[in-house]
Amino acid sequence: MDSVSLERAQDGHFYADAEINGTTIRFMVDTGATSVALTEEDAAAIGIEMAEEDFTERGSGVGGTVGLKPIVLDSLAVGDIEITNVDAVVAKSAMNISLLG
Repeated sequence: MDSVSLERAQDGHFYADAEINGTTIRFMVDTGATSVALTEEDAAAIGIEMAEEDFTERGSGVGGTVGLKPIVLDSLAVGDIEITNVDAVVAKSAMNISLLG
């Protein structure tokens, strides 16, 4: 069984670099999150196009209610662990880092 070890950062959080569709994205690991949530900037970096009307769902976060665009990632890999067809969302919010839930 493959595994990846992460060390706690100085701020008390865990971070991981994940490769999504061939692009490396920095994530904060969020065990309380119900899905993978990308910032708009990270989504654009992996080629996801967005329009205001695409944010059809709502979610609750630390900052309150946020608009969400449902997406499916072709692949997501952390270290040697890779999964395909990953349900995720793009969050229309002031998140400054994507969340790996």
